[in-house]
Amino acid sequence: MKKNIFFYIICITAIFLFSCSQEDYFSLLTDSKNFESVLSASLVFRDIDRNEDRISGSLVIAAAPDEAGLTSYCLYWGINDNERLSGTAPIAVFNAEGKTHTHTFPADTPVPAGATHFLVFTEGEEGEITVPQSIPIKDLVIKRVKDIRPGPAGSDPEKFFSYNGRLYFTADNGIHHNELWSSDGTWAGTFMIKDINPAGNSSPSSFHEYNGKMYFSADDGVNGRELWSSDGTWAGTILLKNINFGSSSSTPDYFITYNNLMYFAATNDLGQGRELWVSNGTTGGTSLVLNLTGGINSSSPMHLTHFNGQFVFSADDGSNGRELWLSDGTTPGTVLFADINPGNGASNPERFVAWNNMLYFSAADSLNGTELWQSDGTTPGTVMLKNIHPSGDSSPDFFTVLSGHVIFAASSISPPGRELWVTDGTEAGTVLLKDINPSGDSSLSQLTHYRDSVVFTATDGSTGFELWKTDGTTSGTVIVADINPGSDNSDPGGYIIFNDMVFFGADDGTHGRELWLTQGTPGDTALVADINPGNGSFNPELFHIHEGRLYFRGDAGDGTGTELWVLYYKGPSK
Repeated sequence: MKKNIFFYIICITAIFLFSCSQEDYFSLLTDSKNFESVLSASLVFRDIDRNEDRISGSLVIAAAPDEAGLTSYCLYWGINDNERLSGTAPIAVFNAEGKTHTHTFPADTPVPAGATHFLVFTEGEEGEITVPQSIPIKDLVIKRVKDIRPGPAGSDPEKFFSYNGRLYFTADNGIHHNELWSSDGTWAGTFMIKDINPAGNSSPSSFHEYNGKMYFSADDGVNGRELWSSDGTWAGTILLKNINFGSSSSTPDYFITYNNLMYFAATNDLGQGRELWVSNGTTGGTSLVLNLTGGINSSSPMHLTHFNGQFVFSADDGSNGRELWLSDGTTPGTVLFADINPGNGASNPERFVAWNNMLYFSAADSLNGTELWQSDGTTPGTVMLKNIHPSGDSSPDFFTVLSGHVIFAASSISPPGRELWVTDGTEAGTVLLKDINPSGDSSLSQLTHYRDSVVFTATDGSTGFELWKTDGTTSGTVIVADINPGSDNSDPGGYIIFNDMVFFGADDGTHGRELWLTQGTPGDTALVADINPGNGSFNPELFHIHEGRLYFRGDAGDGTGTELWVLYYKGPSK
């Protein structure tokens, strides 16, 4: 009888275990320990090899929070986030010792065909955990897109612009001068769109997309610098309108789309000077909005900026100096709404940024220098927010919105020099955030919003111009990394956010000016690649994100000159 009862118990247990998933079964064998707790805490890997399908760098495996019952961590190639690449042995095995483990991949380590992830399986006293910790491989690729101008001169690509799934830019191939080019990121897919000026440089600029086409200014050598449009084809790249008739230039710029029309500044040939124009994308529908001066002088509209359902700009109507204007796109609705420096004096408003239904900018009235101003779009609501430098110009700029505040650079008497300031939109709330260089001028610049902080370039007087960041507090305003140690400058610049990292150019004093990245801490601020080997400078600049890839120009020092380059991560998104 006892035998039968024992046999019955065994059968019930077997049936119960068979009905459980492998995951549940392992939980039973480990005394119902939380299944997630037997995984490694995290995996971290950053490829430092710029060749496609090759990797180099260190993969860091953080120990599981509770290693009781664990014996080892096994690193494998994976084909997704839970399956091993068939037929491959472990890359490395580490004993569970309550510490972080690191596996270093040598330079030019090939990524096996089909491998997309790193997987770490933990081994326990009862066997292997069936669900691994995983991380996408993210193979870093940095390559020259095309040697557009063979030889050391370089094509000097610039003015990158995205349109209709392709990258557009200007370049000089040594035959056709500076013309309009396009690329899909491949050698064969990079070509000149049109030789607009067969006799010289057409130098396209001021690119703007409107109503499904690309608009820009260019000089065809006959009609001067005029308004052009393109659908991305040779035949579809045309002179839209010769606004300043003959060989004189209208030089259209400051394009903005508003209320389904395109507005810009241009000069015509009718004795009306440089004024505000509008276009619906046709020759007949391109016309003058308003001659602000009423004569041959130019009001020269600048800095057209969307604001509260209209757009603002600065202009000089010949009577009031360069002041603040507002427009709803119509002739009667284009008005001077703030004569900040009364009479014919110019306030020169600029650096417009719209935030919290207010416009912030720099301007100078008749009593004060160039200071911080704000406007709600009305004349009485346009006021100086604070006179930061009572005896001179604070010249605020680099306005960047962060956590309900605007961070900016400004000069003052106390402390002296150009430092970091912050405003909440009130005079009392406009204060010095930090005196970065107590002995002089921090000369901060290039403020760029990143995650919950702002990164920028500054000097504290001892470390030279280096990479800094702020979270909007005094204590949270710190140097990120002294890339060129000591008092020398790494002079970081060109910040752009890509793949949740900040990419920029910098010189560490050893490798020349090369491509760097940071995630905001000293430990993850690193040289991406020494593309121009040794102390030669690659000089990466003019960064532009297009179709999930980072484009820029640089000189690899291999006799090809400054050409078009691309950076991307080959691998799945997690």
